[in-house]
Amino acid sequence: MIEKTTVEFIPSEPSSANTKFLTIGYGSLKTFDELKTILDKHGITRLVDIRSKPYSRKWRKTDIAWNKKVLKEYFGERYIHMVEMGGLGYENEDYPLWAEAARNSLEQIIELSKTHRVALMCAEKDPNKCHRKLFAARALQERGFSVWHL
Repeated sequence: MIEKTTVEFIPSEPSSANTKFLTIGYGSLKTFDELKTILDKHGITRLVDIRSKPYSRKWRKTDIAWNKKVLKEYFGERYIHMVEMGGLGYENEDYPLWAEAARNSLEQIIELSKTHRVALMCAEKDPNKCHRKLFAARALQERGFSVWHL
């Protein structure tokens, strides 16, 4: 079980000068258009899906399918799935194991950030309950990058 921690939200908009990575959880969104609007607002050119399983159990019976195939069709080359970044099966104390398993993907994301504004996406709305903050953001921050949670 991932333990709940607090996250510091930046009160103003992130600036491209000091924020290298952003994260987003689609849990409260109802359409891809809502997600696209947020991505466009923040100049995000690559959406990296860091779910272990690129589909949503919660949204399975709704009109929108948050799965890899549909997201790729809608967002095209803007969408990338990196299964190694997923947190399924890891507990908070397993961070070192996750970081080792995700090392290659982390390096790919860092390389991608040299030419694109990157957002890491997962299902959980609250980053305090999600591996994108507890694991992915932590790993990026340990490497000296700033991360802002949308």
